Amino acid sequence: NAKDEIDKAKTPDEVNKAKDKGTANIDKQVPSNNTSGGNGNSGNNNSGGNGGNTNPGNTNSNPDKTLEDQKKAADKAIDDAVSAAKDKINKDPNLTDKQKAEANKAIDDAAAKAKDAISKAKTPEELKQILNNAIAEINKNIPSQGNNKPKAIEKRLNHNAYFYNKQGKRANLLVAKSGSIISTYGTEKINGREFYITDNGLYVAVNNVISNKRRLKRNAFVYNLYGKRVGITLLKKNSEIGTYGDPVKIKGIAYYIIGQNRYVKATNFAFITIEANNILADGVASNAEVHHNAYIYDENGNRLNKLILKAGSRITTGESRTISGQKYVAIAEGQYVVSDNITGTDRKLKHKSYVYNQYGQRISRKALKKNSAVQTYGNAISIRGNEYYAVGQNKFIKRSNFK
Repeated sequence: NAKDEIDKAKTPDEVNKAKDKGTANIDKQVPSNNTSGGNGNSGNNNSGGNGGNTNPGNTNSNPDKTLEDQKKAADKAIDDAVSAAKDKINKDPNLTDKQKAEANKAIDDAAAKAKDAISKAKTPEELKQILNNAIAEINKNIPSQGNNKPKAIEKRLNHNAYFYNKQGKRANLLVAKSGSIISTYGTEKINGREFYITDNGLYVAVNNVISNKRRLKRNAFVYNLYGKRVGITLLKKNSEIGTYGDPVKIKGIAYYIIGQNRYVKATNFAFITIEANNILADGVASNAEVHHNAYIYDENGNRLNKLILKAGSRITTGESRTISGQKYVAIAEGQYVVSDNITGTDRKLKHKSYVYNQYGQRISRKALKKNSAVQTYGNAISIRGNEYYAVGQNKFIKRSNFK
C-alpha cells in the first residue's frame, strides 16, 4: 500500500514515485461515472473526448459499487495516506518536535477537510477529484529530504561534549573536544535539559556552548589548564560568573570553565550541578580507542567538518584506506580518521626516558631503557613549551628522546 511504499523510499524521487503510485492505486477504488449505462462491459464503452478516466478498465472494476461504498473506500484511502505521511515525518531524525507537530497538524487538517468534502460528494467523478486533491495536499506536508533542515548555525564548544540521542542517552562513545565547531539546527528540550540539534539527528547540550550564571560565595582566583593561578586579580564574592558545562578535574581538583584556558575552583560557587548523562543507549559498542585528538575526513581525505574528536573517544573501526600516502580508518559511513591516531607507530628511544602526564609532570619512577620500542600516537603535541608524543591515555614521552 501507499504507506509501505513511502516507508521504503530512501530518496526524494523515490518518495514522490511512491506517492504517485499510491494515488494511482486509490484511483482504482473510485470509479469514474464516464462509463456507459453501468452494463459491466469493458472499457470500450467510455464516451469519447470527455477527459475522464484514462484507464478505461478501471471504470468497471466495481460496477455495482454504490456511491456510499465509494465514499467509504475514499475515507479509507485518506486514512492510509495520513498514516503513511505521519510515519515518514515522525521517523525523520532531522526534524525537531515542533516541526513534526506542525506537519502532523497540517495533515490532520487536510484530512478532516477532505473527509467533509467526501461526505458531500454527489457523483463518483466529483468524489475522485476530491480524493486526488486531498492526497496531494496531505503529501505536500511531508518535508522533502534535504530541505527539511533549518539553516545550519555554527557554534563553538567551550567544554568537551557528548553526543546524545532523542531519549537523552549517549548515542555513541565519542567526545567532541572543547574548541570544536559544530553545526546546529535549533534547540530541543529532552528531560528538562536543553540541547542543540546537530547532524545525523544527534544532540549536544547547550551548556557546553552557552554559559550559565553562577554566584560566587567567596572571592576567587582564576587558574589555567595546568592548575596554575593566572594573575593576582580576585573575582569578588557574590559576582555572577558564566560557567560552561559540568566541573572538570585538574590535578584532582574540580574547576568550572569560565573561558578559554580559564578556570575557577568549583567550591567557590554557591552551588554545583552535574548535568551530563553518561547512560549509554542500547547497542552502543566500540572496538578501538582514539589515543590522540583527531579530525574527521571524507573518503577523499578532506576534512568533513570542524569537529575534533578528543583523545579517549571510543569508536568502532571499519575499512582501512590509503589516500595520498596517508593511512585512514573508517569510523562510520563516509567518515575516516588518520590511522596513526588509533593504531600508532613504533618508535625507538635513543636514551632512557620517563613518562609524563598531561601537565608535564613525571609520573613514572622507573625510566624506559634506551632502544626500547614504544608505540606513539599521532603528531607530537606541546606541553608547557616542550614537545611530547602521546603513548597512552594522558601519558607522554618527550619527542627529543626518540630516534
